[in-house]
Amino acid sequence: MKNLRDSSRNAVLLGDLIQSGGEGKVHAVLGRPAVVAKMFHRVPPDSALQKLKCMVSMRNAVPEGISAWPLDVVQDGAGVIRGFLMERVDGHVVDSAVHPGMQRMHFPKATYGFLLHLAGNIMNAAAELHRAGVVIGDVNERNIMVRPDATVRFIDTDSFQIAMPNGVGLCTVGTAIYTPAELQGKDFATVPRTTNHDLFGLAVLIFQLLMLGRHPFAGIPRDRQFGGSIEEAIRVGAFAYAESLRTPLMPPPDSLPLRALGPLAAMFERAFLKPVRPTAEEWAAALRDVRTRQTPCHANPRHSVLALRGGCPLCRLPREPFAGTAPQRAQAGVTVHDVLRDVAQLADPPRLDAMLREPDPANALDTTPMTPSSISAEDQVFLARRVGSAVPAVLGMVVLLVAGAWLVFVGGGWGWLVLLVGAAQAVKCGRIVADARRRRRLQRQVGPYLNQRSVLARELDEYRHLERRTSSLEGCLADRLERIRNAARSQAEYLRLRLLDPEAPFRLAEGAFREEWRAKQLAQAFVRDSGIPGIGPERVAALQSFGIESAADVSEAAIKGVPGFGALLTERLVNWRRSVEQVIAQAAPPPAPAGVLQTHASAHATAVREGEQRVRKEIDEYQSTLAAARIELEQAAERLNNERARLWAMAERLRRQ
Repeated sequence: MKNLRDSSRNAVLLGDLIQSGGEGKVHAVLGRPAVVAKMFHRVPPDSALQKLKCMVSMRNAVPEGISAWPLDVVQDGAGVIRGFLMERVDGHVVDSAVHPGMQRMHFPKATYGFLLHLAGNIMNAAAELHRAGVVIGDVNERNIMVRPDATVRFIDTDSFQIAMPNGVGLCTVGTAIYTPAELQGKDFATVPRTTNHDLFGLAVLIFQLLMLGRHPFAGIPRDRQFGGSIEEAIRVGAFAYAESLRTPLMPPPDSLPLRALGPLAAMFERAFLKPVRPTAEEWAAALRDVRTRQTPCHANPRHSVLALRGGCPLCRLPREPFAGTAPQRAQAGVTVHDVLRDVAQLADPPRLDAMLREPDPANALDTTPMTPSSISAEDQVFLARRVGSAVPAVLGMVVLLVAGAWLVFVGGGWGWLVLLVGAAQAVKCGRIVADARRRRRLQRQVGPYLNQRSVLARELDEYRHLERRTSSLEGCLADRLERIRNAARSQAEYLRLRLLDPEAPFRLAEGAFREEWRAKQLAQAFVRDSGIPGIGPERVAALQSFGIESAADVSEAAIKGVPGFGALLTERLVNWRRSVEQVIAQAAPPPAPAGVLQTHASAHATAVREGEQRVRKEIDEYQSTLAAARIELEQAAERLNNERARLWAMAERLRRQ
């Protein structure tokens, strides 16, 4: 465009293109470094131009330093308004601070305290605009610019709603995922908005900041019939993180719990579940109060604890939101060669068999006779012999004698023969009775011996059980010691190989630089910029709420849990990641700068020192475990030795009886 002038007829010379959007382009203005010009793609309708002129006229009524307010109109040679001038605002859109992936790129030194400070500044600026009678209208994560010091400026101010002499200059645009339920589906070109509507979108934005990119209305449906889209969730009040009532959504996995925000949790429930929401002033005061009472995390200086109990919730997340913040540990002066020598000289685990002095009592019972040695061989044979009962013999003798006597009395010749047989039976009965007496006498002698032999057999069984338990203990101790020793040897071998190759640090540094470069390219390919068909702002917000911001986060498993993403969209996302990977693979990484090589070489040296520390720790653990194992095994072996000696003594006493 040529012959551009402001309302005072001063020439406006456009410089470099800064940004291009749906309504127009933003250019630098030559000779005026503090000012930029937003030039429309096409001339807006008359109502929009009247609103723009009114905003220019009220520029002094709006506090400075909180927005890129229209300063003057830009006209062509025919007097047609083609754009407007506004204050130049440097920084990044708030979206870059909301999501951890973009935050690491644009605000690498951000802390959780920085996010709290930024949230408070946003609410302070919004409160200033509301006091000036301005309704922001289209609150979203791309119309606020953030500087490294957390100061903010609202941009796209020409879309704000303002009061005009002849009515209201409406905000005719909106972003659905920042729009309250009462405005969902409304025609913004005809519906006036209020500051209460702003407060919903502002609360969503603050929630995203403090919950690390998670949208309050994106979650896991409790009921399969619930679609789970963000717009639907807003319409039905399905605040996924609500703790005061049960809503149709649950928080996505690996999210901060709402109670981690301390006193801010109740304010978010008011903002999302009540018709009258906390004002920007209330938010600013609450955030200021929380900042003064936040507790630093001892494990990570970039974390802050808002809740009064339960430790640091940021430390419990599976992914560190502020990458590269692990505190450095002091390095101990340990020599690699000493470590390698000590690992090679680690003693073997103790052996139980080397600690057993007494002979194994396995055959102790076999060496003891079945009867005492004081019993003669003849008596042993007698005891082994089976002896019948004396009762049948006595009864037979009585019958024979009575029968023989009766036959003699009646004159039978056979009676004397029967009496003779009865007498023989009487002699036999005498022998049986004598044998019974002899057996009882011998059994009284043998009984205690057999009891002692039975006790020996039982105690031998108990000894075997003790021996098996001790062997199991020996195996467990040996396995534990072997695992520790193998770990020490493996780490020591890793250190030895590094020492053998002096060029390894630089080669590894170059390889690490290339891998880091590729990983960084992948992490900077954001889904919101992918242009994948079917994945608009709402689905992008849903993905971000489940921790999927860039190509580095995309995988079938990660997408599976996100509501509204079926096989087709999942395939498109995965294919997009593959295409990004192919482009990155074909690109030649820049050569590693000398400083990076030195940094990686230093990191390599640090890794070696830390490896030495780990090996030394493993050596110390092995030696202390070995000493404890030796004591434990010696005590167990002493019990076995005592039992062996006692059992052999019992067997020896039995043999002497």
